[in-house]
Parts: sequence; C-alpha cells; structure tokens
Amino acid sequence: MGGLNTDPPSLSLFPRAWRFASVLALASGVAALLLFASSESSPGPQRPISASFRLLRTPSDEPQSSRARQSWRSAAVVAPTARFTDAQLAVATEDLWVVTSNHLLCLAQPRGAACAPKRTAVKEGVFLGTFHPPDSHKPRPHGFLLQGVVPDGVVQVALVVGRHRHLIVDIRVNIFSVERDKPVHLERLIWG
Repeated sequence: MGGLNTDPPSLSLFPRAWRFASVLALASGVAALLLFASSESSPGPQRPISASFRLLRTPSDEPQSSRARQSWRSAAVVAPTARFTDAQLAVATEDLWVVTSNHLLCLAQPRGAACAPKRTAVKEGVFLGTFHPPDSHKPRPHGFLLQGVVPDGVVQVALVVGRHRHLIVDIRVNIFSVERDKPVHLERLIWG
C-alpha cells in the first residue's frame, strides 16, 4: 500500500502537460479579452450618424437668434472640448437644436443640453430633461420638459408623468417634446 500513488491521474501522470494547458488556457483568455476590447474601441468603418437620423439628412441650419446662440452655448458647457460641425433646428420646438461633433450627438436648448457618444445615440437616442425651479408664483418645481432625439425606426416613446400616469407620444422627424407640471420620465422606446 505504501507504493500506491493517490494523486489524481491527470495530475500525477502528466504534471508538465497540466501546467502547460493551464498557461495556454490563461493566455487564450487574455488574448480573447484583448481582441474584444480592441474591437470595441475601434470597430472599423462606421456609418455616418445621418444614416440613423432622418433629421440629420436635411440641410444644416445656422443659429441666428440669441436663443439659438444660447442653445449652442449650453451644448458647449456640456461638451467643452467638442467642435460642433452640424446643427439642425428640431421641428418639435423652435428652441431645440440637434448638434453633432466628431464623437457626440447633442440636444441643446437655452435651459440646458445633453450629449451622448454617437454609437450610443444610434441605438438609444439622446434625452434632455429640464424644469423651472420654485419661484414666488409657484412654490414647487414646475414646467418639467422632456425632449429627445431618437434613431430612425422609433415611432413612439412611452413616458411616465408624475408617479403613475402613462403617456404615449408620437415621434416627429426623430424628435419628441413633452412639457407637464409633474416630472416626465422615459419608460421605453417603441420601434415600428
């Protein structure tokens, strides 16, 4: 009995092979992880952002009014290093602009701006929520405004107003805009 080896056969018969297989498996896992990470950061040729947003396939607009220039300043605050190359006045409201840079798609209006990386925006859109703070006339926040630009194929958005009221809003040329006296939240995109 003293001469019997009680180690598992795979370890006792092939110790070098076992170590080699372990190192090979680890190296393969690291290589796969690095390949995945490089494919995420440089996905190769990308479609232009306008391919996903009908609004961006129309001629660019120039911000003429002081409110339009304030909208652009709002976008510059959110994305200070972005160089905006294209601007579209949204059809839903005269104060909402959709602006693009090399890497961002932004919604901008005089009260604020929101940006998202283009590769996120083509899947999920970009949304901007603003409100008016309490004042002498209204002691609570009011004028809750939710605006969004969504990719082609989204026909409606499902929203929640306050805590319980559900609302379906149609998309008009990639844009929606809803203002209520209670907070407005995006529930989901409805693709058509």
